[in-house]
Amino acid sequence: MKSEVRLKRKIFGFEHGNFSPSLQTREQFLAQIEKAKKELGESVKTIFAPSVEFTNTVAEFGQNDDIFAPWLIRTKIKADAGITEKPGVAIAFFNADCPIICLHQDEKLAVIHGGYRCLMRENRDEPGILEVTAQDFDSAKTKAFIFGGIGPCCWAPETDKKEIEVPELCRHPELLAKCLKKTTRSPLGKNLASVDLYLLARLLLLKIGFTPENISWKTNCTCCATSGDEAAYWSHTRFLAGKQNGIDGRNLAVAWLE
Repeated sequence: MKSEVRLKRKIFGFEHGNFSPSLQTREQFLAQIEKAKKELGESVKTIFAPSVEFTNTVAEFGQNDDIFAPWLIRTKIKADAGITEKPGVAIAFFNADCPIICLHQDEKLAVIHGGYRCLMRENRDEPGILEVTAQDFDSAKTKAFIFGGIGPCCWAPETDKKEIEVPELCRHPELLAKCLKKTTRSPLGKNLASVDLYLLARLLLLKIGFTPENISWKTNCTCCATSGDEAAYWSHTRFLAGKQNGIDGRNLAVAWLE
């Protein structure tokens, strides 16, 4: 009898340290990731961490990889989704507000950096990262889980995104229009234009053909969630508001099949 495959995920936040590769030495970075890997359990043998840059490129584990350590694989190319069918491989992103989207069908896993510009390209004829990644899956049989990102309570566009004011300019204006919100407790200010990135991801999944019962999510906001008296996660939005002592830190969001 074939054993059940389950999606496991975890986000290492503020209390675990800063996971930004650019703000520490290679040795410090590896030591911190190795410590986090031990917490994931023995079933995780390798961490695959694509090098993000708000692309719509998907990197497959085992191809064009840059080995940081025998158990940590980065990509030479910039990619905002990773995919694997190999047991024991966890896919990770060093995120600081962007939601993480997991797709899994049988033993195939894809993990996606779900930032706004990854989901909604500037060119309306260009598919976003979620649309591109889903082509490798049977939408009727695939489960999706979304976690680890900022909520509409706090997210505000950092740069000019005209389609937020005029949805007709984007690839999916009917979806974006449903996701437009106002900030309620953002450190950048209240009543600013915002987008519910969790909802945008869900609506895109439904449009692709995913069934509602196969989509789930956990919407802890990386900007305003707290653990005791401290921030729970690093947040680029809090950094922009001057709330992180000038440190633009990163979380470690990771998912794997067990």
